[in-house]
Amino acid sequence: MSDDFEEQLNGWLERVTNDATVTPEEQAQITGAGAEVFAKSLEQHTPYDASRQHKHLRDSIVFDPGKTVDGKAGNTDVGFTANKAYIARFLNDGTKKMVPTHFREEAEADSKNSVLAAIEAKYRELKGE
Repeated sequence: MSDDFEEQLNGWLERVTNDATVTPEEQAQITGAGAEVFAKSLEQHTPYDASRQHKHLRDSIVFDPGKTVDGKAGNTDVGFTANKAYIARFLNDGTKKMVPTHFREEAEADSKNSVLAAIEAKYRELKGE
């Protein structure tokens, strides 16, 4: 009887350990799925000027699954290219003479559930659930 209980506990421990253990490569894929959804939302919320003749801010949204600014593996940063990031900050946060648009905060709020759903779906796909 105690052997059966011990086997059950060991089996449970293996399943929990397997589910809780995520390699940096898997984490990069998981966060990359969420980053892709957020990048699309950010693109939709970024202010657009149809009369603009140069590259638009929406075209400068970048992310690389598994890469962050500080180089840590597993997490994924979503943002704007180095040449356009300061413009995005001015538009989002405003300036002394410019009203803030808060488009990044709106994108985060609108995409929160869909980002979590994408992360969960990718996690289940990788873990075979």
